[in-house]
Amino acid sequence: MFQTHMFSVVLLIGVATSGNGLQDFNTSDPEQYISALNSRGLSWTAGENFPHPLSEAQMKKLSGTFLRKPRLPIKKFPHSPESVEPIPKSFDLRNKYPNCPSLFWVFEQSNCGGCYAIASASAMSDRICIASKGAKKPKVSAESIISCCNKCGRGCGGGYVDKVWLHFKREGDITGGEYNSYEGCQPYSIAPCGREGEPKCSKDEADTPKCKAYCTNPKYGAPYRSESYHGKSAYALKQNIEEIQREIMTYGSVVTGFTVYTDFHYYKRGVYEHTSGKSFGGHAVRVIGWGEEGGKPYWLAINSWGKNWGENGTFKIRRGTNECGFEKFMVAGEPKM
Repeated sequence: MFQTHMFSVVLLIGVATSGNGLQDFNTSDPEQYISALNSRGLSWTAGENFPHPLSEAQMKKLSGTFLRKPRLPIKKFPHSPESVEPIPKSFDLRNKYPNCPSLFWVFEQSNCGGCYAIASASAMSDRICIASKGAKKPKVSAESIISCCNKCGRGCGGGYVDKVWLHFKREGDITGGEYNSYEGCQPYSIAPCGREGEPKCSKDEADTPKCKAYCTNPKYGAPYRSESYHGKSAYALKQNIEEIQREIMTYGSVVTGFTVYTDFHYYKRGVYEHTSGKSFGGHAVRVIGWGEEGGKPYWLAINSWGKNWGENGTFKIRRGTNECGFEKFMVAGEPKM
């Protein structure tokens, strides 16, 4: 059953003082925790994203990516400065490709640790639309990856983003939209819970959906796998800021994994930098751009915790410092057109 108790949060916040160094705050009260964070004068603002208190186990299920060095070839970029487009100070794929609807999706993973599949399926959808110049606008199915790709991980128990991109290349994937969307062959089947306007989650981790070799959407009028998409390549990106930016500008969103800490759950706006709290493991998101705010360079990314989290489901995180390992695990691939 849903655990309504809040876990004890130990918050270590550095406060500039004349001789005391660090001052410790120990709190299990979300409002006090948020107030303590905001008293720091950080580059980001904390707030309440989850109306129902989350147990520690439930917070862990929001992060379902197993972090490791991607076991993919590293993409090599040609070095020809005279023909390279200058990198702008700020960039957002949604502005460059407004006719690609997938770039505006904010998924709700619910209590399933399927972020590795959701971020990858969304990024592949983005890349197909961009590569086809808007002619194809699929919703690649995260449900199918979570339920059927055994090599990708443990379903709702977490998985590997690099294995998902290899899966695209070797097996391909069918279509499927968000929960209750009736879009594609296999839409997401796990009902939203634990967010604003949603019921409490009945358990810490949702059951992994069973793999089905048929379309679960009754309104989808095509045979199973009649509409599927494959990758032409799968690769990792070097921890090189300019190369990552050029990859996004040219081909579309990329997927990365990073370590989530307690404070990230309370992010509302601004440029996130880890301040306090314990690690809850790895989490995968797609990166769609970059910019600068208050003198802080940032990456712009789309999360999968619903639109009520963060800045309408998106967030900014410090760029150029490998914040929480954000620049270390980036992967992508080219769709087969």
